Amino acid sequence: MIRYRNENEKTYLQAIGNIIENQEVELTYNDTYNNGFVYTVDKALEYSARNTLSGDARWSNPGLYEFIQEYVARNPEASLFLDYLKATRVSSDGNISGVGTGAYTILFSSNTSIYKLIEQGILVEPDSPKLNQSSTEFDNEMRNKVSNFVLTHFLSGYVMPDDGLPGIMISNGNYYEEGLRVNSTLRVTEASLGVVNERMFVDVSKQGERLAFSPRDFSEDGKVLISGIGGGVVIPGLTHSNYIGPRSVFHLIDGYLLFEANITE
Repeated sequence: MIRYRNENEKTYLQAIGNIIENQEVELTYNDTYNNGFVYTVDKALEYSARNTLSGDARWSNPGLYEFIQEYVARNPEASLFLDYLKATRVSSDGNISGVGTGAYTILFSSNTSIYKLIEQGILVEPDSPKLNQSSTEFDNEMRNKVSNFVLTHFLSGYVMPDDGLPGIMISNGNYYEEGLRVNSTLRVTEASLGVVNERMFVDVSKQGERLAFSPRDFSEDGKVLISGIGGGVVIPGLTHSNYIGPRSVFHLIDGYLLFEANITE
């Protein structure tokens, strides 16, 4: 995936390495041919960031978590989501539990949206003792809720850019005019409802030219067992959306995605 930007009649591109190094590749129109246009560039597209070493070692290959940290450093409005990720899902070696090496569209619920959930008592502050396993106030149920909240926003299988098209273009080149259903990384087990390791799904559509996401109810025999709550639309902006990671793309959204079991006493 390559990012494209047009401003003041100038065209710029970025691959992963260019984003990390905070640089853009400027295109200059050269000529027109029967089968397309020719442009010159002022520097190379870089698919990995450079460092000060020599040979092949001068190209770095950071992992997904490192890209997420870099993204949030440029986009502070996603900092609470990163704090939740660190508190519940990141191991000492930087791996994210429950997230494999496949393709992902990762949604970052904005701080504004997360604070609303905290005010409602649905979630807690990331530094709450309820999330600290060493604290006497540790609350395993709340920690699982926060952990599930994080996994819900990792959508697996597709890299979906927010490209301004009326439909949805995914990484394999397929185009969907009516929207599509994608996997959330979250799986739910709720024994009282007979739900065991069930995958949750998210509906993707376009709201105007922006990607929109809505968690889908999980039902059996016409009864909703797990409710999908909330939803969100991509917040546009150079540091907000279409940030490229390893086989992934990151978007800040103006809402949140939740799944809640419908348990009756």
